[in-house]
Amino acid sequence: MTRSLRTAFIFVFLLLLGLCALPKTGQAQDTSGYTLSELQAEASSLIESKSFVAVRPFLLELVKRFEGESEQLRQNLEPVYFYLGVGFMVEYSESGDAQYLNKAIEWLNRLNKEFPDGNFAVLANLSLADCY
Repeated sequence: MTRSLRTAFIFVFLLLLGLCALPKTGQAQDTSGYTLSELQAEASSLIESKSFVAVRPFLLELVKRFEGESEQLRQNLEPVYFYLGVGFMVEYSESGDAQYLNKAIEWLNRLNKEFPDGNFAVLANLSLADCY
C-alpha cells in the first residue's frame, strides 16, 4: 500500500469513527425511565437554552403522564402544549417540511381548546398567526 493510499485510508477511518461518536439528535430519546421531577427539570433546562426541538421527547412524555389525571394536575400541560407547538415551528423553519407546521398548529389549537383563558393563550394565538 502506498503512503498516500494509507494516509487516505486512515483519514477516512478517523472521519467515520468521529461521525459515530456524534450525538444522534434525530433519534427519539427514551424518556420513560425518568421520574416526573427529572422530566420537568430536563424540559425546563432545554427550554431555557432554547432547545425547542430537543425538548420534544420530554414534553411528549409529560403529556402521556398527565393524560387522565385530575383537572388540577392537567393545568401543568398548558406550557407543555405551547412549547411543543414552538418546537414544531422551529423544526418547520429549519426543514421547510409542512408536516411540522401542521403539528405546531395542532398543539397550539389544543392549548386554545383546553386552556382558552390560560397564561399562554395570547402567546399561542400569536404563534398561530405566525403559522399562517
